[in-house]
Amino acid sequence: MNDFSFNNFFERGQISEERTKIEYNTELYTQKHNAEFGKLDMLVTDELINICKNSKHIIIYGHAKSGKVILGRLISEKIGCDLIVSDNYMYLGWSDNMYYIKELLQTKYKDEQVIFEGVQTCRLLRKGVQLNDYYPELVIHVTCNYRSIEQCYCNDNEQ
Repeated sequence: MNDFSFNNFFERGQISEERTKIEYNTELYTQKHNAEFGKLDMLVTDELINICKNSKHIIIYGHAKSGKVILGRLISEKIGCDLIVSDNYMYLGWSDNMYYIKELLQTKYKDEQVIFEGVQTCRLLRKGVQLNDYYPELVIHVTCNYRSIEQCYCNDNEQ
């Protein structure tokens, strides 16, 4: 049995003119595969890449150590776009980090394809809805079993 299980869940949002109404089509694509620990490349299927190619702004969120950065890098290499890793901007502070990335997405990457992953993605999604000024085309939710997350913390000498 593989000790790393992974579930990718994709949602494409349909935003109405009414600020309080957001509908998501959760039927677009659901991928449930098991992958051996450290072998996330087998989860980046042709179908996944085709969906990502048709999405300008892609958000990847999930639990710490669930493989968001690795998945983001694999996808960005395949589709040829930049990857924004929220941890790279933590020097700005918790609040300013999210606002800085939001500004990047709305200016520098406004008309470009980009993947944004990390702890700030949920805050960005919430703030985008609250202010009615940012909605990504694709949201990827990464899940991972507890045993794999625990192993990643041990491998990184973090308890």
